[in-house]
Amino acid sequence: MSATVAIAPFDNLSGDPAQDYFARGFVEDIATELSRFATLEVLHPRAFGATPAADGSPRPAPAPHVVAADSAPATFRRDGPLWTMVFGGVSVQLTHQKGFLDLAQLLARPGVEMHCLELAERPAEPTGYAPMLDDRARRELKARVRDLQHEIDDADAACDLGRAEAARQELDQIVEHLSDAVGLAGRARHLGSAAERARSAVTWRIRSAIRKIAATHTRLGRHFENAVRTGTFCVYEPESPTTWTL
Repeated sequence: MSATVAIAPFDNLSGDPAQDYFARGFVEDIATELSRFATLEVLHPRAFGATPAADGSPRPAPAPHVVAADSAPATFRRDGPLWTMVFGGVSVQLTHQKGFLDLAQLLARPGVEMHCLELAERPAEPTGYAPMLDDRARRELKARVRDLQHEIDDADAACDLGRAEAARQELDQIVEHLSDAVGLAGRARHLGSAAERARSAVTWRIRSAIRKIAATHTRLGRHFENAVRTGTFCVYEPESPTTWTL
């Protein structure tokens, strides 16, 4: 034998619109609990399309208010060691890392390209360039090359294949390192400019931050992957406008 139970909607009589969700929550909780009984057919208020007025008389159910996901309120805010992130109705908290600060700056200026030096808070150029290898290091490496060449010759003469192969591998690594460090006419190459180092650091920080977000908030991570561009200039350009609380 089965029975039908209709759930009457609750109305918020407090006068505070912020309390509406309590009324809706009561209805959902009751419907969930009653649906556990196999002998009951539960009719939700949506089934008969009416909610009571303040005087108890029925009134038509209000039309549903649909909000586009990306235009719904979103939050990306730091609270001490934690960041609160709300997007698409889902909220998470993550521990601080530098890439979140970069993202917050980009979110504050959507569509505006920011130079990596600005995000990294570094000067435009250092006072000078530091060589990748100083003169002493280059002399020592070249001396080691000569020693390895003699060792290979000796190992080949003694048919010591293992020692010869080990020496060749080390020699190859040193030659590759010297090739990277020495430019045309034997001149020492220099470390990249401040902008190049900032671009690399900021790109890594932002991409690392997005990966961390995606691991706990897939939708927000995907949003940032599509909307954030990194490089010498970084920018946040979402497909549709998104309002952020920062």
